[in-house]
Amino acid sequence: IPSWMWNMMALEELNLAATGLTGEIPSEIGTSLVENLKVLNLSFNSLTGTIPTEIGALTALEKFWVWNNGLTGAVPSEIWGMQSLNELILRENAFDELVIPVTGNLDILTYLDISECNLESTIPTELGNLVNLERLDLGNNKLIGAIPTEIYDGLVNLKVLNLVQNRLTGPIQTNIKNMSSLQELYLRGNSITGTIPSEIGELLDMRALWLDLRELTGALPSELGLLKKLRDLYINNSEISGSIPSQIGDMESLEALSFENTKLTGVIPTEIGNLSVLKELDLENNKLTGTIPTEFGNLSVLTHLFLGLNDFEIDGSNTFPNVTNIVTLAVLDLKSALRKDISDNFMIPTELGRLINLIRLDLTYNYITGIIPTEIGNMENLEVLSLSNTWITGIIPAEIGNMVSLKNLDLSNMILSGNIPDLSGLIDLRTLTLGNNSYDDASYDKSSLGISGEIPGSLLNLKNLTVLALLNNKMTGPIPSEIVGLSNLETLLLSGNDFTGSIPAEVANMASLHTFKCKNTLICGELPPAMLPDSNDKVWIELSLPPNLPVC
Repeated sequence: IPSWMWNMMALEELNLAATGLTGEIPSEIGTSLVENLKVLNLSFNSLTGTIPTEIGALTALEKFWVWNNGLTGAVPSEIWGMQSLNELILRENAFDELVIPVTGNLDILTYLDISECNLESTIPTELGNLVNLERLDLGNNKLIGAIPTEIYDGLVNLKVLNLVQNRLTGPIQTNIKNMSSLQELYLRGNSITGTIPSEIGELLDMRALWLDLRELTGALPSELGLLKKLRDLYINNSEISGSIPSQIGDMESLEALSFENTKLTGVIPTEIGNLSVLKELDLENNKLTGTIPTEFGNLSVLTHLFLGLNDFEIDGSNTFPNVTNIVTLAVLDLKSALRKDISDNFMIPTELGRLINLIRLDLTYNYITGIIPTEIGNMENLEVLSLSNTWITGIIPAEIGNMVSLKNLDLSNMILSGNIPDLSGLIDLRTLTLGNNSYDDASYDKSSLGISGEIPGSLLNLKNLTVLALLNNKMTGPIPSEIVGLSNLETLLLSGNDFTGSIPAEVANMASLHTFKCKNTLICGELPPAMLPDSNDKVWIELSLPPNLPVC
């Protein structure tokens, strides 16, 4: 930083952000003539060393921003005596100490950000003296201990409190109710224990509440329903148990509701259908039972619905089709959600084709029967289709070839038969998994099971394909040498089919291919040199071949 800058007596604002500065902040900053300086921005540079104690001489300074540098050492105590300062942003540095003197005079400070600074200490109780503070961000440090009582009792004007990704312990205290101005509370990624205090329902201005705390226990307090202004509620990855209180349906401003990976039980309250502006609902990986409420059909702006890894009962003629009325849906995840003994006759409804905005559909690991409806081809925006590990039968409908946005198609471990349809229009397809459709069950005619026919030429045009898994079906014919045109192919699984002929040398030499399986086929002839056991031509992650190939 040029020394001449500190002689500009009339200077009120100095913005040197992202200018490539290196070296240290000079101590001359406090003995200079810039006594009228109000704004100093040194962010997004490569400054090192410590903040000089002389910074305290800038008595007119209102905003000091020095984030995203390489500053180290302690945050100088002199900063806390700068009576005009209202914004102090020190984030993304490497400070090792934060000490606030009891006699600090930062009475008008409204914004304090010391996040991502590698701080290893407790939260200073003196922060509670910053009575006009509106935003406090200490996230992504290594802070330990409990949140001080002084924070709850003193910061009555605080609107945003961010303490994410630290090592904080202890409970959320009941006197959190004293933070009556609080609008956003972020505590995820700590070791905070205990229950969610019912007093949290007294924070009537709350907009965002993130309590992803793995050691959080107890039930969800019904008082959450009092937070009428709350938009985001995330209580994931915790030991929270009991049922979802029906009062959740009173949170009329809620846009995101997530209780993923907890211990919740019971049924989904029908009152959730009252959340008319809800966009994201995530109840995945709980122990929820009962039916998916028909009232979900009222969630007219819902875009993300995660209900997988639960134990729901599904009435295919009523409940599930009602979900398909939500045409705004972009993600529908029901993996391993349906009880086998209840959903024996459950089939994918044709109404699913209404969801033309869907990007991801996951129905894996469910006792779903019937066929893949042709209407599924209406989903031209779908990128991920996963129906694996179901009891779906029949052929792969040709209409899947209309799903031009598809990137991942998983129809493995099903009971499909027939040929692979023309998929040449799926030019963005990355993974195609059709393996294990030759289901071994006495109730099925095994001779008609499994995908059959040759590897179709349409697959050889999918230049973005990285995984092609066709194993354990009834496919025949040679391995086409044209497969070498799939220049991004990394994994090729052909085992357990009736392929004939030899392995083309061109396939073995594909630069991107590192996993190849071709056991239990009718392949014959000599192995390509790159696949011989003593070959140094290529490094394979996995190469599975029959021990002795017959002569062709």
